[in-house]
Amino acid sequence: MKKCVKSILALVLALALLAALPVLAATDEAAAAADALNALGLFRGTGEGYELDRAPTRAEALVMLTRLLGREEEALAFEGDCPLSDVAGRWMAPYVAWAYAHGITKGVSDAAFDPDGIASANMYATFMLRALEYAEDLGHFRYKTAVYAAARLGIAPQEGYEEEFTRGDAVLMSYKALTAPCASGEGSLLSLLIGKGVIDAEAAAAAGLTVVPPGNWRSYTVCCAGDSLTFGLQCDDPDTQSYPAVMAGLVGREIYFKTENYGRSGATVDPKDDFFFANPYSSSPEYADSVQTEAELVLLMLGTNDAFWSPNRDVFEENFTALLQSYIDLPQAPRVIVVLPPHTFFEMMGTIYDDTLEELVVKEKAVAETLGLPVIDARSFNEGRPELFVDQIHFTVEGYALLAETICTQLCAILQD
Repeated sequence: MKKCVKSILALVLALALLAALPVLAATDEAAAAADALNALGLFRGTGEGYELDRAPTRAEALVMLTRLLGREEEALAFEGDCPLSDVAGRWMAPYVAWAYAHGITKGVSDAAFDPDGIASANMYATFMLRALEYAEDLGHFRYKTAVYAAARLGIAPQEGYEEEFTRGDAVLMSYKALTAPCASGEGSLLSLLIGKGVIDAEAAAAAGLTVVPPGNWRSYTVCCAGDSLTFGLQCDDPDTQSYPAVMAGLVGREIYFKTENYGRSGATVDPKDDFFFANPYSSSPEYADSVQTEAELVLLMLGTNDAFWSPNRDVFEENFTALLQSYIDLPQAPRVIVVLPPHTFFEMMGTIYDDTLEELVVKEKAVAETLGLPVIDARSFNEGRPELFVDQIHFTVEGYALLAETICTQLCAILQD
């Protein structure tokens, strides 16, 4: 009983520190989170204390995660084989073998883990996301942008980490990960730990952690209509790498999405087929399928192809209005959102097509305002970034991932208004 009382008092102190975070430095915020996790038995530090100001090694980062998951005893008892031979005979060997067997780490190569190497923010974010059941092969996130995927969960800062990633940053990410939703949508890491008896619910509450029942998370089905930038042209696998596919794994706190991809390569707002390369979206099978959707949300991103070859841009606003209205009038009355198309870098015979596209973007904004529809700006994130393109029009896999993150962030903000 005395031990329990002492633990609760320690957690109350940690909670008091966390409540004062707006006026404290980042190191104090990390210290408060470290105290809270330590009192819960999920973080220990080293023989030198918490050491929050220095960068963690890869081995330390993995051990931190193992303790956060309440699986340290299981890891230490693990006797399975591990191909990452550079940890053989060393103190971290059972942790690495256990994590490898459970798909949490894949190593830096087929035979090496590099335990003494410095852990990056993307590495630790990847550990966190995998622990929460998110997977790269399902298009939930990519290693190179794992921090931004973690930001959608409220685990990492939206702007990423501009300076060296520290043990303090890892502690804060760990603390926030406890209340982030798992990919299954069936609970948080905290609720799972409480259910397994790793954490006491009252102690968690004293540490400032709130268990959000799965029923309180909001799930939306999103109809993604558009052209090749929605379809995911130039991706190796549009089913997992297009922006709708990636967005399905980029959930915001208490929000996650099921996406439907109705992208049509070459599609235009212009409904006429009396010009070269004509591909009216309203005449496509993808459009016919999209208006059969039962989705609560519709994202429409078109205009790029109209800037390239439509001769009827003088009536663009009229045509854009009609297309949007067809979604507004669907039986379920979905919330329709205009997505402004990204910048392009394509030029031909002295014509800069992005200038023409900008003129159409102005018209799209005007139509959205007239119809009272929210707007997502998918245009600003790639300004001046030609390296994100395969062919000056279509994105690389990384570009599509950033497009998904941009749209997801703004969509979550719209839904939280």
